[in-house]
Amino acid sequence: MKQFSNNVQKLTSEEIISVYSQGNKYDVMLDGIINQKEFDNASFKILWIMKEPYGALPKHISSGIQERIAGTKTDSLLTWKRIALTNYRILKCCKSLTQEPNWTLYGKSLDEIAIINLKKTAGKSTTNMNQLSNFFNNHGDQKYVDIILRQLDQVQPDIVIGAKTLNILKPYLRDTQDLEFGHFSCNKTIFINTYHPAQRKLGNLEYANIIGKRIDQFINS
Repeated sequence: MKQFSNNVQKLTSEEIISVYSQGNKYDVMLDGIINQKEFDNASFKILWIMKEPYGALPKHISSGIQERIAGTKTDSLLTWKRIALTNYRILKCCKSLTQEPNWTLYGKSLDEIAIINLKKTAGKSTTNMNQLSNFFNNHGDQKYVDIILRQLDQVQPDIVIGAKTLNILKPYLRDTQDLEFGHFSCNKTIFINTYHPAQRKLGNLEYANIIGKRIDQFINS
């Protein structure tokens, strides 16, 4: 078992809601593994760490995933397409994607992963990273850090993909080992520090292939 947190108490949904709602002032979106059965059967345990949710919040991030896979739910389309395409590139062991497959082929990979947010209450369409970092640190009171590290313990990831979030999380991880290009490992887990999937500097294929290439490199080194 990989252990990221010193807290061995079982993490519950009620505790997450209590900590993040700050006295029921805010709605909280729970997160984590999307589909336990598919996650358990995946060739790698992939966890995406995002910044914060935006818009109307469902009770759990998994809500609506089946509609996304079916192509009937299309909000935040760029983010979800690139997450799914990257998962497909990793899980199907493709050496390089030369063209984008049909959504019906790679969209199903959303069922095989876990996703958590550092902040679990609604934010703005563009996240202020200094504010997010200050929120997470919480003036040295590490209650949010504790939740995230215990979520890592629950998920037991092989690969963590951070959408501009790992610079915030890394100081709270023990015994990290730096890899090339700003990535690192911890507890036999590869942490990939990358752009948010909604960024527009890279196209869909380039985004997925760059992440996949680095994972291939680090796994085989």
